[in-house]
Amino acid sequence: MPLYKITGIGKKTNRKRVHVYEADTQEQAYKKAYKDGTIIDDSATEIIPYPPASEYQLNYAKSLGIDCPVGITEREISDLIEEAQQWASPKQIRLVKELGLEAPDKKMTWDQMSEFIDNALEDPKINKRYEKLPPTEEQLKKAKEMGVRIPWFATRQKLSILIEEAIEKERHEKYQRDMELYNERIAQDDGTVRGRYIHDKAALEAIRGLIGVGMVIPDVKVSARIFKGDKRGNIDAHGKDSSAKKVINCYSNLLKEKGFAVDVKSSNFTEGESCYYLTFKSEKRKRNE
Repeated sequence: MPLYKITGIGKKTNRKRVHVYEADTQEQAYKKAYKDGTIIDDSATEIIPYPPASEYQLNYAKSLGIDCPVGITEREISDLIEEAQQWASPKQIRLVKELGLEAPDKKMTWDQMSEFIDNALEDPKINKRYEKLPPTEEQLKKAKEMGVRIPWFATRQKLSILIEEAIEKERHEKYQRDMELYNERIAQDDGTVRGRYIHDKAALEAIRGLIGVGMVIPDVKVSARIFKGDKRGNIDAHGKDSSAKKVINCYSNLLKEKGFAVDVKSSNFTEGESCYYLTFKSEKRKRNE
């Protein structure tokens, strides 16, 4: 369906508004705009073309065996990919042939084919055959791009492990670089005021003033920001899982005791390290909102 950019005036606000609607026809788009309370300026209506398919979409579509015409749009290729994903992929079909198997049904879904392959690999003979399969062209290309040294005896399974290790190493190195920049920023920050917020050192001092205590644990980097003159803000604690959790739980419990509403979330960075995010606001302010 095409996109229609409709310009008009709001019935209630009497102010100019511009909305984009997806519809089969311009008349249907007008009906949607009218339902939203828009007095339409017919002369200003535009049809917005969908953006062209991205290189990532084209490459992924090719891996699914989709033959894409020149000039295909982002929406069109998305529909083709969604439809193709319902059925067994070319990689699955190729693997079945390489293992010397015959699928019970030529038209199987991705899930059905995946289950069929998993069940087949439980057979020791077939599993041994699978372990000896040579690397695919895609694996060799990926390994070369990542600078992975490919042993002459590498199997598909072995090369897959080497590629995963390289990806994990690259991810860890990026994380280390990001943390070095983060720590450098924290070290240089002297508690300057930015907008309505006070950041890091001054913010932590303000929070410690609210709860009447401060805490320092060597394994954890703590940063914070707090609204000037307003009892709300956030605290981030990054470091070893147990230590970071201990710090954030201490802040959380102390803030709750002082009558603050607290919300804590977390995310894993690398094995054994996490970052905890605590946001808080005074209960009185929460009730007023």
